[in-house]
Amino acid sequence: MGIGVAGYPEIHPEALDPESDLAYLKLKLDQGGDFVITQLFFDNSHYFDFVLRARAAGVDKPIIPGIIPVVSLKVIRRIASMCGAKLPSDYLAELEEADRSGGAAAVQQLGVAYARRQAQELLAAGVPGVHIYTLNRDQAVLDLVEGLLPS
Repeated sequence: MGIGVAGYPEIHPEALDPESDLAYLKLKLDQGGDFVITQLFFDNSHYFDFVLRARAAGVDKPIIPGIIPVVSLKVIRRIASMCGAKLPSDYLAELEEADRSGGAAAVQQLGVAYARRQAQELLAAGVPGVHIYTLNRDQAVLDLVEGLLPS
């Protein structure tokens, strides 16, 4: 059995500052956590910066990036507002255009492709794995991982 704890690349919404957020992360790991799964993010540089800051704060356990394929513009706006994740403005504009021109199916297609590119970049950089937030959307996840793993 292993115990995973949450980490916030873009800082927990209730954290006082980045340093205290990392102190709480380290405390969770020191109290028995075996690895970190990050909250979702849409810009991989947030993950890489988070790992560097965590290592500098003394975190030496695996930090697994968490990504999500956007399947609904309405849902992702709500989720991002709750967890403090920021959608890059150009990506948000693409999602809005997809929603206007093709509806939910176009948003999901764009969201899956974006998440696949995120995962490819993360895996190429040597991350210890990728956690995919599914929100019970199994087909989106299956589409995302298609072609991601060696056959």
